[in-house]
Amino acid sequence: MNKNEFAVKSDEELMKLYQEGEQMAFELIFQRYSGKVLGFLSKRLFQAQISQDLTQDVFLKLHRSRMQYTQSLAFAPWLFSITRNVWIDYLKKNKIEQPLDQAFLEKLASAPAP
Repeated sequence: MNKNEFAVKSDEELMKLYQEGEQMAFELIFQRYSGKVLGFLSKRLFQAQISQDLTQDVFLKLHRSRMQYTQSLAFAPWLFSITRNVWIDYLKKNKIEQPLDQAFLEKLASAPAP
């Protein structure tokens, strides 16, 4: 399968392909979502380098938990629950108190956990 064939796949289909060992599927997921993940973290942390580091952590966690993902789950909420967890873990580890975005938390509450 070439890159153009992968590009038309849904996020859920790409995750299935990634679970089957297709590296290009991960690359496309990263291209689609790294900016959104970075934006989410940057809005909350206001520190570019830390936001970039945590973005990498999110995709590392996605890689490590990829076999737990099922196609019946919408991919974006699953990824952003990982993102939220990485962010909260960072805040706890560094003892940073920050108000949580209530709308985002309500949206996540309805999404299945990874």
